[in-house]
Amino acid sequence: DTFGGRHLRPLESTATATRLTHSPRILRTSTQIFPRYIRSGEIILQNPRQRQCGATVSEASASTTPARLPALGLTAQELVNHDLKSLDASAAEGAGEVVKAIEGACVKIARALARVNIDKLTGDEGGINIQGERQKKLDVYANDLLKEALFDTGLVASIATEEEDDVVMAPIPPTAPVTFSVAFDPLDGSSNIDCSVPTGTIFSIYKLQETNFAEKVFYSPVKDILVSGYAMYSSATSLVLTAGQGTHMLSLDPDRGSFLLTNPSLKVPERGPYYSLNEGRFFDWPEGLKKYINDMKQGKGAWGKQYSSRYVCSLVADVHRTLLYGGWAGNPRPHLRLLFEAAPLSFIVQQAGGEGSDGEKRIMSYHPTALHQRLPVFIGSSLDIEELESYGDVQQGAARYEA
Repeated sequence: DTFGGRHLRPLESTATATRLTHSPRILRTSTQIFPRYIRSGEIILQNPRQRQCGATVSEASASTTPARLPALGLTAQELVNHDLKSLDASAAEGAGEVVKAIEGACVKIARALARVNIDKLTGDEGGINIQGERQKKLDVYANDLLKEALFDTGLVASIATEEEDDVVMAPIPPTAPVTFSVAFDPLDGSSNIDCSVPTGTIFSIYKLQETNFAEKVFYSPVKDILVSGYAMYSSATSLVLTAGQGTHMLSLDPDRGSFLLTNPSLKVPERGPYYSLNEGRFFDWPEGLKKYINDMKQGKGAWGKQYSSRYVCSLVADVHRTLLYGGWAGNPRPHLRLLFEAAPLSFIVQQAGGEGSDGEKRIMSYHPTALHQRLPVFIGSSLDIEELESYGDVQQGAARYEA
C-alpha cells in the first residue's frame, strides 16, 4: 500500500505500535477497526471502506497531520492534554479535567441506555423543552448528570444545554486561573431510545477569557471552540474528540469503565457514496436539492458513481458513519441547532478533512445570534459538500412534521 506516493508496510501488532509511539501503554482491545500502517514513527489509519469506495485522503489533509500521533490507549483526558499543549498550554490541563468529567457522565449514560427497559426508563418525562420537543426520561437524566459532573470540576463557569431555555451559571463561581464554559446536547436522537437505535451526546468547550464573559461566551464566533466531541451509544460506545489537532476516536472499555484511544487522526474521505437526509420530504425540497439528489442517484455527479441513501434519523449516528465512510449527512430545513449540534460536529469533521455547510456558507464561519439558533446543515466529505453547494437552492424553508 502507498500513502501520498510513499511506501507503507503493515504494522504487525499493537505491541509494535506501542514501541513505535514510545508509549508504555498496551491497548487492551483485541479487535482493530482499521488496518494500521507506519511511516517514520507515525501511525496512519486507513479505512478499508475508503479503498473500496475509491476515495482517497488529499495531500492537503495529510499535510495537517501532526508529526507524531497520540499513542494508542490514551485516555480522553490525556489526549486533550497532548493535543492542546502546542495550541494553548494554559488551557490544556483544565480542559483535560473538563473532558474527563464529560467522559464519566457518558459512561453512566451508556450504562443507563443498556438498562433502559430493565429500569423502565423508556417513554416521556412529561415536560416539553424550548425546542417544543417532548422530553424523554433519559433526556432529563443525561442533562442533570452532565450539569452536575461539569460544575463539580470547579472549572466550569457556565453551561448551555439544548434542554434548557437560558444559560445556566455555576452555583459556586469557579476561582481557578483558567475556567471554561460548555455547551451540550445531552442525548441526541432520544426519540429513538424506545427502539434501541443509536443515540449520542454532543458537546463543545470554550475557554473563558474573562470571568464576566461566562454568559456571553456562547455568542462568540464558533471558530473559538476549544474542544468538541460526541459520544455515540451503539453496539460499541465511541467517543470522538478534537482539540484542533486532528480528530480522534476512543472506544469504551466496559471492563474498565473508561474510554481508550483506538483510532487517532481519522480522515474523512474526500468523497463518499452516501447521502443522509429524510427522503420522505422530497416533494417539499427546493429544486436545487431535488436536482442534486436525482443526479447523485443516477451517477451524474462529478464523481460519476451512483450514490445510495443511508439515514438513521439520529444525527450523531449519521455523522459518525459519514466520518468513517464519506458522503454527507444533514437536514435542509433550519431545524438543527448551531450551538449544540452543527458547530461542534462541523469542527470535528473539519479537523478530519471534511466540511460543514448550511448549503451556502461554512458553519465554522458563523457568529451565533441566539442561544437556540437553528439552521440547515450539511456535514461530510469536502468535495461532496462543495458539489452540493454548487447546485444552489438547497435550503428548504422552515416546516414542522408529525413524524
